Amino acid sequence: MNHIFPKFWWILAARGALGILLGTFSILWIFDINQQKMDLFGAALFLKQASLVANLIFLIGGYALVDGIFTFLLGAQNYGEGRRWRSLMVEGILGVGLGIFTLFNPAISAVALLSWIAAWALATGFLEMAQSRDLNEYKDRKGPLFFAGLTSMVFGVLVLTFRVGGMELIWSLAAYSFLFGLSLLVLGLRLRHFAGKNKG
Repeated sequence: MNHIFPKFWWILAARGALGILLGTFSILWIFDINQQKMDLFGAALFLKQASLVANLIFLIGGYALVDGIFTFLLGAQNYGEGRRWRSLMVEGILGVGLGIFTLFNPAISAVALLSWIAAWALATGFLEMAQSRDLNEYKDRKGPLFFAGLTSMVFGVLVLTFRVGGMELIWSLAAYSFLFGLSLLVLGLRLRHFAGKNKG
């Protein structure tokens, strides 16, 4: 199990880059809303306050879907004797499920969708913190994965406490996705040099 991350470090790095990209976009989104000057990717209509939460939920759903696919692929890799990392597969399924649920159920209230997002963040955060304990051969690399899980759980708690329609939700998304992505990117790059050692 310990060899799966180094062998497929690039999947971790890709997940990290995806999170940083979402965080960067969220920050640009905040500046655009505040200044109302930029028209990033034709975002003038996209950033109307009336549809702010709906667009934000759509964005989170898309991110969860793509990240879930990457996570499931990582967990589905054979790390010896046909074994798979099931907690990663469960985490991936949760992400894909949330993505499909949010993207294809626009009629459901924003409050209900935000509750699902919070549950996803809390569940995946718990799984990531648990996964960090399995990196026994890379103890000094446990920190980034544990921090990523902690960040997910904090984001879940924040989503549960914010009122629908607040700019705070975008700020929390920006902080979560950037810190989460940075943690996974750092972990992937740190484990990269172990990949050659674990071949064969």
